[in-house]
Amino acid sequence: RQFTLAPQTEAVLNQIEKPVEAFAFFTPRLPQLAQSQQEAVNLLREYSVTNRNFSYEVVDIDQRPSIAIQYGVTEPGTVAFATEDRTQLTSEISERSFTTALLQVSGQGLKTVCFLEGHGERTIYDPSGTGFSDASLGLERDNYLVSHFNSVTDAPEDLLQRCTVLVIAGPQQDLTEDEMSLLNQYLVQSGKAFFLLDPGAPATFKYLLLQWGVGVMPGFIVDPDNRSDPLTPIVSQDLMAPSPITDVLDTAFFPQAVSLRSMVNPDNPGLIESVFPIMASGGRSWLETSEEGDITFDESQDLPGPVPMGMMVES
Repeated sequence: RQFTLAPQTEAVLNQIEKPVEAFAFFTPRLPQLAQSQQEAVNLLREYSVTNRNFSYEVVDIDQRPSIAIQYGVTEPGTVAFATEDRTQLTSEISERSFTTALLQVSGQGLKTVCFLEGHGERTIYDPSGTGFSDASLGLERDNYLVSHFNSVTDAPEDLLQRCTVLVIAGPQQDLTEDEMSLLNQYLVQSGKAFFLLDPGAPATFKYLLLQWGVGVMPGFIVDPDNRSDPLTPIVSQDLMAPSPITDVLDTAFFPQAVSLRSMVNPDNPGLIESVFPIMASGGRSWLETSEEGDITFDESQDLPGPVPMGMMVES
């Protein structure tokens, strides 16, 4: 993919409706910058091909210092992205840095992914196998800002104003009544949330989802097709329904997955447009309901697969 822009960059470029210029400032007297110059040109060429409103120029900073002064550039190896009223500089020659600058000068702004904290959730600071530090780095590489939100200590208005989406990853403690109200109000006001719940998730989180038409079933999913770990269901593309969430996925693994159901909720009339499953476990899997840790299928009480394990709510 050396000469292919990331889908996120293409999406940013496709939204540009006004001219954006990029000026790459280099100089022949610094041959050590030659490779960086070529990399910058390759990237900028791809940007210009994707959207004709984007153009670029390589400027010799020694030959044309007035242009460097105009855009506030003092060092060769700097790229200036400019519109009629904004300028953003970057000295990092990478697609991530270029797209971030493009977002800023075009006025699209960077979207912030907030991770809820304060209830024993997985954190963006934890580099272990159960932590989300790698996920955080991946989001940042895709030009998202990553932050956290504490529903007890942070200002309530920050949630809607700052968080494009709220990720709730594996909470272990219940919400307070005030927190329940805050999160529900966030969703009512068109906030977006991504719930990742483990078996035995706190009742208040399950109740919050129930208000939006999603029921969390007791038990956990067992998938014998995953011989190395039957408690980590394998979900291939044929087990996913078409949706903006699943269309970009390949085969995925879901450790300690729960089963979800669409539940009619009369408390939110008119707010929910649709609730539908977007992924399920395989046909040989089942929902294990035994509390003793037995993972042998019991047709009298366990639910045979495919078992719904991902839901999408539109409101």
